[in-house]
Amino acid sequence: MNHKFRKTLTVLFVLACIAASASVRIGMRDGLAESRTRAVLPLPDGRVAIATTATVDIFDGTRFTMSVELPPVKSINIEGYEGGRRLYIDKSNRLWLKNDRHQLYILDIDSGVPLSPDSVMKSIGFPENVCNVYLAGDTIAVITPENKLCIGTHMHCDTAITVTDIPDDIATHSGKLLLGFRSGRICTIKPDGTIASAVPPSAQPAKSPLIINVSGNSLYIGSSHTDSSAITAYSLPLFEQKYSFGTSGTISGISAVNDTLLVASNRGLSAYSQGGSKTKTLLSEPLTAIALDNQCGIWATTSGNGAIFTDKHRESLFKIDTTAYRNRTSPTFCSKLAQQLADTIAPGITNCSLYGSDGTIWLGTRKGLIATDSTGRIIAVIDRTSGLSTDNVQSVCLDKNGSIWITTANGISRIITTAPRTFSVTSFGQLDGILLDGREFRQARMYADTSGIIHAAFSGGVCSFSPDSLLNTSRYTYTVTRLSGLASGEMLPSAGVRASRSGASRLCPRIPPCGCRPGRLGRLPCLIPQGAFQQFRQFLPPLLRPAENPRTGGRTQIVFFRHCFLQNLRQGRFSFFAGVLPKIEHRTPCRQETSRFRRRGLPSAIACQVVAHRGRLALRFG
Repeated sequence: MNHKFRKTLTVLFVLACIAASASVRIGMRDGLAESRTRAVLPLPDGRVAIATTATVDIFDGTRFTMSVELPPVKSINIEGYEGGRRLYIDKSNRLWLKNDRHQLYILDIDSGVPLSPDSVMKSIGFPENVCNVYLAGDTIAVITPENKLCIGTHMHCDTAITVTDIPDDIATHSGKLLLGFRSGRICTIKPDGTIASAVPPSAQPAKSPLIINVSGNSLYIGSSHTDSSAITAYSLPLFEQKYSFGTSGTISGISAVNDTLLVASNRGLSAYSQGGSKTKTLLSEPLTAIALDNQCGIWATTSGNGAIFTDKHRESLFKIDTTAYRNRTSPTFCSKLAQQLADTIAPGITNCSLYGSDGTIWLGTRKGLIATDSTGRIIAVIDRTSGLSTDNVQSVCLDKNGSIWITTANGISRIITTAPRTFSVTSFGQLDGILLDGREFRQARMYADTSGIIHAAFSGGVCSFSPDSLLNTSRYTYTVTRLSGLASGEMLPSAGVRASRSGASRLCPRIPPCGCRPGRLGRLPCLIPQGAFQQFRQFLPPLLRPAENPRTGGRTQIVFFRHCFLQNLRQGRFSFFAGVLPKIEHRTPCRQETSRFRRRGLPSAIACQVVAHRGRLALRFG
């Protein structure tokens, strides 16, 4: 089989995969801020950033975890930029956004906080007054109104040279920087800082900014004119022209998959083979951007219908069929100990349970997946904030590698123990081919057969997959350490709380009764900031969630246990008293509150421990 024939087969295979693949549309029903999407950028960690008209939304593969608004005060003007919205990521995990309003925003991708572009520029060593910013690979470049091009990295500025015109875009190849100009000219920068022309100007300059894409040893240049556009391909590093062809509409993006060139425009998405012949129209709606993830999945943004994703290989990982579930329903509790722990930790909301290969007991509840040891101490709580698509865990299963697999209402997640009491969570959903047409996974119906294939039942069929095929995936992975990071320090035994019939716990220091000055637990400070309060609430069993106190206008929240209660203070903090409250019926306020909560049917006892976390105290239940 000759080389040309193999290339032809590769192109046909790619086009067949794209054509046969059912695209998944991500919109406002999935959590996107709005349906008008302007730019898309797959991030190195597996997440995807999507820019709308007013926000930047972060998608982790199953749901949107962040929507960052863009305040104008957190931007700088870049008058030299004339294109649409463009997203970039640098090596410091900062997201850069250029928009059609000549504004530049920089976001911290981990916290979602907009950064000051002036401060970032100053920290790198760039001038304060810039008219355009460029990012390509490890290179960051800015140009000043005096046409001074400053080139550097995410940490420092290395070189400053003078150019005759403002570049539209830049690209890198084999460590060399390529500059693209509106005239169609492509220049390279020599090691001594001088500029060398590699591609001469075209006969007809572009009306809109030039689009440059480097894939392998090929350079693709897209230039849009009044009624048509042109794409030219060059071989690198000699810049020899390979082919050129025209297309309709205004080009919004170019991506190369093997020898297939994908061109997005306001007319849709088209595929071109080697030589520039059009092979297929993949999408017929106007597109504003296109990008490829690290597995060659195709992302495209539209002007009013959200974002579109397609990847035939990714969709083949999970098999969906309408055959009947061939195994009987698993019992809710895998043992009497699991049932006892569930009655204490998650009464009435446990759907399934499982013994892990290391002895950990896993409880799947409607409030997340809870990991406990044999003594009932909670090791970790994995829920929606930890990467699950929903909090409702329907089934749990153990594969032959010792990994835990669970089903939520509409997704499947894998939990791997990476270190003692540390877990990685990876979730799979509709982008991976788990398309249930609105149906949901069923409770306690998931098992691994003798060949290692896992089968999970949903209403009307079965979803099957091989865990081995998902080992080397590029999905975004969450890391969970103990109680989702809240109570991650060492336990303080002297402040533990235990049940005692004598009216006092020997493990606790002397506890002030109700009415004494709050904020102290013996000699230990126990105030926790308000920001941690909401995170702390999720570890309380549902029936023990704080309730508003009508006598104080809703400013106080009190929850009583037999040996512990929490109190939310007016100052935005809450403190707790641990230990047995002596003669509680002799304290008028406590008697009234206790009676009110007992009438609501709240449990009267729960074990808890005081835990140090980053210099503060938290409570661990279980």
